[in-house]
Amino acid sequence: MPAAPEAGPTRNRLGLLVPVALLVVAASLRFASLGAPPRLYFDELYYANDARSMLETGVEEDRPSHPPLGKWLIAAGIAVVGFEPLGWRVASATAGTLTVLVTYLAALRLFRRWWPAALASLLVALDGLALTMSRIAMLDVFVGLFVVTGFWLVVMALDDRRAPGVALPLAGIAFGLGLATKWSAALALVTALAVVLTWQLWEARRDRAQEVGKWPVGWVGRHCAWWRCPSPSTCSATSAGSTTITPPTLAVTGAREGTAR
Repeated sequence: MPAAPEAGPTRNRLGLLVPVALLVVAASLRFASLGAPPRLYFDELYYANDARSMLETGVEEDRPSHPPLGKWLIAAGIAVVGFEPLGWRVASATAGTLTVLVTYLAALRLFRRWWPAALASLLVALDGLALTMSRIAMLDVFVGLFVVTGFWLVVMALDDRRAPGVALPLAGIAFGLGLATKWSAALALVTALAVVLTWQLWEARRDRAQEVGKWPVGWVGRHCAWWRCPSPSTCSATSAGSTTITPPTLAVTGAREGTAR
C-alpha cells in the first residue's frame, strides 16, 4: 500500500528520463568524430556538392536528381558550419537522432508501455544501417525520419478515431515531406493510406452493426421481420416498442374459425 502513491511520480520520471537517455545514446553515437573521414566518400560526392550548388545558385547545376528537400537540409548544415565534413553531415546526424526519439513515441503510443518503446528505439539507435545513414550526407536518413513521424501520427489518429484532431493531416504532411526528399517514400505513403482506409471501413461497418443490432443476426432478423410484416394488419405493437408478427396463414385460419363459430 505505501508504494501505490509513488506509482504516478515514478511513471512520470520514467516518461521523461527514458527518452532523454535514448537521445543521449543516439546523439553520442552519431555525433562522435562526425568529421571522420575528412573527405567526401560514397554518395556524399554527389549530395554534398549538390547541396553546395543549391546554396550558392539555388539549383543543382551538375547532376539534378531526386526531389530537393533532403539536399536543402544538407545545405542548411553547410550554411551553418561550412563546406567541410561536419557541415555536410550534421543534418544527417540530427535527423538520425530525432528518428530514435520519434520511434520511442510511436512505440509508446502503440504498446502503451515504456519498456517496449524503449527497446524499439534502442534497437534503432544501435542498428548498424541506421547509424551509418546518420553519419553520411545522403537522403535516406531524412526519408526515414519523415516516414517514422508519419507512422506515429497515423497511430495517434487511429487511436483517437472518435476525435482524430489534426494528427491525420499532420501525418499527410510528414509523408509529403518524405516524398519531397526521395520518391521511395511513396511506398510508405501508399501503405499508410491503405491502413487508414481499411481501418475507417472497418469502423464504419462496426458502427452500422451496432445500429441495427448484433451483426449479422440483428440485420437478418430485422429484414426478415420486415418481409414477414408487409402491412400493419398482420403486426401488433408491444409496450416495449417491438413488433409482434402474426403470420398471414395464422390470421386467415383465425378468421375462418371465427366465421365458423
